[in-house]
Amino acid sequence: MAFVTTCERCGAGIKNVFTYNGKNYGSECIHIVTGKPVSYWELKNGEIDIEATSSREQKKADKVAEKKANDDKLKNEFTLKCEKYTSENSWLIELLLAQENDFYNSLADTIKSREIKSLSGGQLDALLKLYCKGTRYDSKKYWKKVEEFCNKAGVDEW
Repeated sequence: MAFVTTCERCGAGIKNVFTYNGKNYGSECIHIVTGKPVSYWELKNGEIDIEATSSREQKKADKVAEKKANDDKLKNEFTLKCEKYTSENSWLIELLLAQENDFYNSLADTIKSREIKSLSGGQLDALLKLYCKGTRYDSKKYWKKVEEFCNKAGVDEW
């Protein structure tokens, strides 16, 4: 391996030359002298290629801006979805929040962003029991409440 020149800072023989302010440095020393990692530098005939470095930084900035725009879009879509389901499910959300129970509070948070019919069978069963609370099981009034719940929630037969 033939060395091209020696480093101005440490005097070691170097093959990959980084020229900075008219002096030649190796890869470790250029990092120490400039405070920028070697990956920052692009070589072009032994000189630092400022255009390549700027282009790489611009691409990185473009990616960050694109990601931020995509995140904002997803956040807006989620907000609209939450507003829609919160208004549709407000009758049940109010009932759940009145219970002052962590399980029911978490269900209320869940149905603010999803359809009621997308819940699991156990969750739907808990909601139905809460909705029919105060009626005797298997009475006409109970089955009327079940039918009313299914109609409001958009759930098929129970």
